[in-house]
Amino acid sequence: MLRPSPRHVFGHSQSAWSFLTQAIDDKFERQHFDRKEAGRPQGNGALSSNTLNGVKELVVKTLSAFANSNVEGEIALSVSQDTR
Repeated sequence: MLRPSPRHVFGHSQSAWSFLTQAIDDKFERQHFDRKEAGRPQGNGALSSNTLNGVKELVVKTLSAFANSNVEGEIALSVSQDTR
């Protein structure tokens, strides 16, 4: 599978879905794409306050890194690697 550009993924997320949900990180992650686990729900599906604060902190750090770089990037939240 060819790796799409961040702009293509942003504008055409439906056609990029198989790329976003690849089971193997090595086929997904490169300079413009990275996955980070952002909180695991409890058994009832809820996130604890501490977990949610950790998600917020991760998003802020990632946005800050994008803002300080010379490349475009995209954050896709709620895409689990376990989509099989």
